[in-house]
Amino acid sequence: MAVRSPTPVSQDHAARGLTFILVAMLLLPAQDAVAKYLSSTISPGQITWARFFFQVILTLPFLLALQGWRGLIPNRLWPNALRGALVAVASAGYFVSLKFMPLADALAVMFIEPFILTILSALIDKEHVGWRRRIAVTVGFMGVLLVVQPSLAVFGPVALLPMGSGALFAFYVILNRRMARYDTPLTMQFTAGVAALLVMTLILAGAWLLDVPDLMPSALGGGTAILLLLAMGMFGTAGHLLLVFGGRLAPSSLVAPMHYLEIVFAVLLGYLVFGDFPGPMKWVGIAIIVGAGAYVFWREARIR
Repeated sequence: MAVRSPTPVSQDHAARGLTFILVAMLLLPAQDAVAKYLSSTISPGQITWARFFFQVILTLPFLLALQGWRGLIPNRLWPNALRGALVAVASAGYFVSLKFMPLADALAVMFIEPFILTILSALIDKEHVGWRRRIAVTVGFMGVLLVVQPSLAVFGPVALLPMGSGALFAFYVILNRRMARYDTPLTMQFTAGVAALLVMTLILAGAWLLDVPDLMPSALGGGTAILLLLAMGMFGTAGHLLLVFGGRLAPSSLVAPMHYLEIVFAVLLGYLVFGDFPGPMKWVGIAIIVGAGAYVFWREARIR
């Protein structure tokens, strides 16, 4: 079958988009590594609060410069606020798991998200899911279980937290798809950051009343810790913005498989910073997750 050659402009856009995605895949594991490093002295709940505080602070000047004051108010307020609540709870659960689990293990389990997203697309968007994607989703779940099982034996129920976070992120992605037609990425990021900050403030207060150490407020420590929290906020904010812009420039069939580079960089950072390296069974599980997830993304993009 003949394939039409892309124009130079589309090639240039795709190259730029893939570059954005590649940089994002470097930044997001760096954010996670900083969060894991700080979790030995600062509660994961406090770390999550700081992550969204800096997202709001860092996004605000760009939003005002590019869109003015009107950019502060989204066209769809409550759905964007719900996005913030979802990402706040998902991030808190994920950062708690990072305190106990190796970086690559937690991230690999988080990649249950594309499989949950496929199921939600069928249930919520009434999208037809063919037998190929059903098999890929089933195989992907098996890969997640291969990673979770040894972690569950070592770390207990905390190993299930990334699965819950991945499910919440799937709902977050569904809302992203629907809200992207109404608001700009900067407005969406700012609104989600404000909502997440408010939700995390309530979670910190509740954890303090109920005496839940991993989610309650804690001292930020000295200047080094504050600088690391700022770096974490910069990594996370820049990474998510690059994902949005990269996804707009490059087709989904090219972008989706590159998301799994995040696991590669997480393995590298986990080994260099914390001395963690996945065992043979976990590598098998990671390989299954990557293969099945990349196929699900590719198949979905082709159908769309």
